[in-house]
Amino acid sequence: MTTSDCQLAAARGILSLMDGAQAVGQFPVNVGEIGCDFYTGNGHKWLQGPKGTGFLYVRRERLAELTPMHVGAGSGESFSLEDGLRLKPTGQRFEYGTHALAPYLAWPAALDWLASLGWSDVQARQRDLAAYLRQRLSARPGIALHTPLDWERSSALTTFSVAGRTGTDLANALRQQGMHTRPVEEFDALRISTAYFNTEAEIDRLLTALEE
Repeated sequence: MTTSDCQLAAARGILSLMDGAQAVGQFPVNVGEIGCDFYTGNGHKWLQGPKGTGFLYVRRERLAELTPMHVGAGSGESFSLEDGLRLKPTGQRFEYGTHALAPYLAWPAALDWLASLGWSDVQARQRDLAAYLRQRLSARPGIALHTPLDWERSSALTTFSVAGRTGTDLANALRQQGMHTRPVEEFDALRISTAYFNTEAEIDRLLTALEE
């Protein structure tokens, strides 16, 4: 879904929700410019935060349309026997009970640390590593690259297939050598994530393992 998709949906009275789990931490995200009604994100992927964390952005005028599945002491603004429970007009309506606070207290620290590196520098490093990997994969016989070479049409995720081997077989073999990858069963392929903390030497090690 793109900005134009959100505009098309809005013109027809259709709500739009964007899954940003693989976007936040890779690219600048401006939900106002995107124009979506809802946007979700994941804390432990590209944002390098704790597992079990995430967020839901809700356009302010849509918040009243959401009904919590559960309510508790933190959800209500007021309660009376006559009128029942009146929910808070903010996202606090979803804060109904006790939560594991430690991961959510650690997440801002992870975001601050990434911001100190410079978001543009993080993106540039991931772009350069992805290009380094794809150029070498595309030059090898027996390897089919499923991800576009140019950054504007892709991301720091690179998916490819190796003739005669399934993605699961490759992932299992690489794991034995200390390399964690993700099989993409839909394409019988393998997916590599090149984050800012990876190195060209690690990519060379991966390519050597693939050749072997």
